[in-house]
Amino acid sequence: MKKLQLKKGSATGYLIGLAVVIILMFMLRKCSNESIPGDDRRAEGDTINVAIELSPLGISTRLDTLSGFHYDLIRTIAAQHNRPLQISAFSSPSAAFDALKEGRYDIVISDIPATSRIKEEFLITDPVYLDKQVLVRRHTPGTDSVIEFSQHILAGDSVWIAHGSPFADRLRNLAHEIGDSIHVIDNHSYGAEQLGMMTSMGQIKQVVMNQRQASQIKIVYPDLDISTPISFNQFQGWVLAPGSEPLRDSINIWLSDFKSSPDYPKLLEKYNLN
Repeated sequence: MKKLQLKKGSATGYLIGLAVVIILMFMLRKCSNESIPGDDRRAEGDTINVAIELSPLGISTRLDTLSGFHYDLIRTIAAQHNRPLQISAFSSPSAAFDALKEGRYDIVISDIPATSRIKEEFLITDPVYLDKQVLVRRHTPGTDSVIEFSQHILAGDSVWIAHGSPFADRLRNLAHEIGDSIHVIDNHSYGAEQLGMMTSMGQIKQVVMNQRQASQIKIVYPDLDISTPISFNQFQGWVLAPGSEPLRDSINIWLSDFKSSPDYPKLLEKYNLN
């Protein structure tokens, strides 16, 4: 049985790289000092430092306005409970998790499934929603738009993921299940959204990401095929550093209250998540 092989991805496309850098700089400038007005408890250290992944579901721009399911959700529940926020944006999950370990963030919000490996290293909130991982690649003109799923479709093939993504764990298990190698290119330069864009442009062959995120990206890049799942449904939560049990417990209560309110289905509908 062959083992999963991991490779470090190389830089691709000067124009793509330049565009990504400009977007990141713009987003970070707008996000880095965003806060929700609260009471004077800000001086007592009650500001929650949150890092949100740059993606249609995390945080992005829409008509020069910051938006995103996770962005809207964390701002809403923090405002309801009078907690100020310091929001940053990131494209590399690995760098964000390193910063979380170092205490620079209180929460990292990404399209990350609540895997056993994540739970071993960090705390994770109750599920925000369910999702599953899918293979994203260009649709070949003249073929059926729905690709019949077979685990062996990736045998001996190459798949891109964002650096630090736990999707490597699923691909490692899948390689074991099919008894063949899957070459995972661990890209240090771009997040899942940028990798999806590069797939649409033919710069890379295929990438693995969450289905809900892929669905949002497909709106912009309709030539992408996202019909091939590689996992079952998995819980998606927010990640906190070890030792943050009081904050984790508070957020779980806030999430539970919000999810039982009429505003939650409205938010899901806004981002086509229901």
